Amino acid sequence: MKREDRIQQILTYLTFAEDWVFESQTEYDIESEGIPAEQLSYITLPLSYFNGAELIDVGEDFDSGALKSYETMVWNPFHKDNRELLTMDMGLWQHCGMGLPGEEAPKRSKSVLLYHMYKFRKMPLSEVRGRFKLMTGDLVEWSHAWIYNDGAFHTNRAIYERRGERWWCIGQPMPVQNLRPEGDAADQAIFAAKSFAFTRYYDWHVEIGFQMPGRTMMPTVSLATDTMGARSAYRLRDLPAGKSRREALRHWVTTHWRKNAHDPEEEIKIWAHLRGVEEFSHNGLKCRIIPSAYDLKKAAEYQKKAKVKPSERRKVS
Repeated sequence: MKREDRIQQILTYLTFAEDWVFESQTEYDIESEGIPAEQLSYITLPLSYFNGAELIDVGEDFDSGALKSYETMVWNPFHKDNRELLTMDMGLWQHCGMGLPGEEAPKRSKSVLLYHMYKFRKMPLSEVRGRFKLMTGDLVEWSHAWIYNDGAFHTNRAIYERRGERWWCIGQPMPVQNLRPEGDAADQAIFAAKSFAFTRYYDWHVEIGFQMPGRTMMPTVSLATDTMGARSAYRLRDLPAGKSRREALRHWVTTHWRKNAHDPEEEIKIWAHLRGVEEFSHNGLKCRIIPSAYDLKKAAEYQKKAKVKPSERRKVS
C-alpha cells in the first residue's frame, strides 16, 4: 500500500474513533468495577494526547519511502556498551509512536485490534511531589491507546520509577500496593523509548493530519525525516492555491557573504538560518515540517550572533 493511502486510512480511524469504556470484566483483563474516579479520570485520554505519534511499524505493506538521507539510531538500547543511556539525564524527554498491537493488548469481542499508540514522557517531580515514596526520582509516564476496527478506542497509562536498572510501576496515579519490578518487557520498552528520544533530538519530522497540524485538536501522526529526505519525498507536493510554483520547504541556509546593495565594493555577513515554508499539502493531506530540537537550538544561537554583530562587513577583494 502506498504511504499516503495507509496514512489516510490510519487518520480516518483515529479521527472518527470513540472512547470505549469496558462494559464487563470478560472483555478486559483487569478489574473494571470499582475503579476510583481519580484513577478512571487519569487513564481516560483523548487521542489528541498522542498527536504527532511517529509511525514506527504499521504493517509490512507500509511503504515508508525515502524520508531520511540516513537510517541509524544514535543509541541502540540493547547493546551492552550503551548502558550509560539508562541513567543519563536528558531533561524532560518524550517519545510518542504508533505500531501494531502486541499479544498483551486488551481484546474486545466481535472486533479486531488494529493499532497501538504509545507515549513515554519523563515526568518532573513537581507533578508527583507528596504522592509517592520515591527512591531515585527518575520517573516516566507510559501511556497507551488501542484502536479497534469498529470505531472504538481504549486508553490507559501509569507512572514508573527507575530503581537501579529496573523499572517499577508505582502509581496510576494512586500509589500501587505490593510494589515489584515490571519485568523485562517494561525495562526494554522504556529504555528503547529513551533511545528514540535521544536520537530524535537530531531528527526532523513531518506531522500529518486532515487539517493543519498544530491548529486543531484532530489526531495527527508523523514521520521522521531530515532536510534532504523531506525535499526528496515531498518534491511533488500540492501546489499552493493561486500559485504556479512550489515554495521551498524549511531548510538550512549556511553562513555566507552577500554584496551590499548600497555599496558594490562591500559584502555583508549573513549568518546561517532556517528558511522556507513549514506548512504544505501532499495528496490532500495537510503537513507540517518540524525541524529537530538541535537545529532549532542552533538557529537561535545564530540569530543571537546576528543581533550582536548586525553589520559585520568586509571589502570585496
